[in-house]
Amino acid sequence: CARCAAPPADPVGQVRAFKARFPQITRIGIAGGIKHDQLAGLAAEGVEIAIMGSAITKAGDIAAACRACADACHSA
Repeated sequence: CARCAAPPADPVGQVRAFKARFPQITRIGIAGGIKHDQLAGLAAEGVEIAIMGSAITKAGDIAAACRACADACHSA
């Protein structure tokens, strides 16, 4: 789909805009280009699933990266 062709530069803003345009869609997931510092904002916008590949697999300490991401999601 054209809306899904590339990861957004501002995923929180993209989700906010998507929700405004399609208010009938209440369950949202996002994949690609997600950074650790964006997770709390995504969770606050109601994103249920955030798929983070390289942000975790390319981390120096994968376990620590996973913990930090989980903490960020739960702090929203």
